[in-house]
Amino acid sequence: MNNPRKIFLAFAAAVVAPSFLVVNVVDAAAFMEVIVKCLPEDPDVCIGELFTATPSPAIMCKDPDTLATCETMYMGGYSWTYDFVEGLQEGTDDFDAIEAAKTGLSITIDVDDDATCKVLIGDEICSVCSTEGCNSDSSIKYDCTNIDNGGESFDECASMDDEPFIYPLRLASEEALESLDSPAADDLARSGESSSATKSSPRVVLGTEMLLSLLFFGILCLN
Repeated sequence: MNNPRKIFLAFAAAVVAPSFLVVNVVDAAAFMEVIVKCLPEDPDVCIGELFTATPSPAIMCKDPDTLATCETMYMGGYSWTYDFVEGLQEGTDDFDAIEAAKTGLSITIDVDDDATCKVLIGDEICSVCSTEGCNSDSSIKYDCTNIDNGGESFDECASMDDEPFIYPLRLASEEALESLDSPAADDLARSGESSSATKSSPRVVLGTEMLLSLLFFGILCLN
């Protein structure tokens, strides 16, 4: 089994807050995984790169001369950005192959430290993103039906911990089910039933006429 390649990134910064001295702040703690991951329910939907950013640790001191006044805090939120690929098997970790297989679709999910969030499909923002009722920082509820082919979580929390990635678009299987439930599909089914009944009617009439003819012939023979 291939292990994903991870590239760790860290950027240092110094920030001064009122009544606090902040030292040794990491402005961005992030890493990138380069490996193909696919949805279990649709193996044709796959990503090749996943960029993750997490809250940044910072040491904050009220008195820089007294370490006892210092405490570690975390600043910022979470972010996931993933690029989709096609034509590669799950587990592929060849960087050049993944770059060549990218479809151009990219999805970003941001969860800020104040629990607000947003979902971007390409450069379009989904109409709803919420963390209310979700029990982890990596879980969200979303409604992206304002975007072409967008899906929704139906008030359920979708988590980056439970799936390889959150997919806020409709799957091909969902589109197929919707087409079967559509009014056009119902009209087509009724049309087929009507056509079948019309085709079978002449056979019933013909059988009745034959029975009447046989009955009339039998009466003549008796006379």
